[in-house]
Amino acid sequence: MAKTHTVLEVFIASPGDVTPEREVLANVVSEFNVTWGDKHHVRLDIVKWETHSHPAFGEDAQDIINRQIGDVYDIFLGIMWGKFGTATARAESGTEEEFQRAYDRLKKGDRVQIMFYFKDAGIPPSKMDGEQIAKVQAFKKTIADEYGGLYWPFETTDEFQTKARIHLSKVVQD
Repeated sequence: MAKTHTVLEVFIASPGDVTPEREVLANVVSEFNVTWGDKHHVRLDIVKWETHSHPAFGEDAQDIINRQIGDVYDIFLGIMWGKFGTATARAESGTEEEFQRAYDRLKKGDRVQIMFYFKDAGIPPSKMDGEQIAKVQAFKKTIADEYGGLYWPFETTDEFQTKARIHLSKVVQD
């Protein structure tokens, strides 16, 4: 028998230093789909540049990603730790640009849900970049003070996985 589900797309935005957290989101979404998907007729799909874009040419790499992925996702999930990312022609980093695009949609009345997480764990000294860390901290403050956002801290990948599971479930219930 055919089933009808509402598909909610979860766009994952982050710099490259939170790869383990990006990877566990696949487990969280798969678990949600198995445990709650059929019961609530909802399925979550992950959207990320690695799987939803392809080689092309444009103003810069972020411009290509923006055009190929678009703004049709339902949930924006941002993650940062010690890297703010690489500047684009339009923002201090690709992640910041992706956040701004989602926030602009929200301000225009779009029902996009925005979730942001900041990893609060030690960074190996060989990977520390004071300028990048300062930008992450300034962005965190901006999210709270200027955008009126509530972000969520976490220390370990396991803690992030648990919080993402709970929070995504709550967003779907809403």
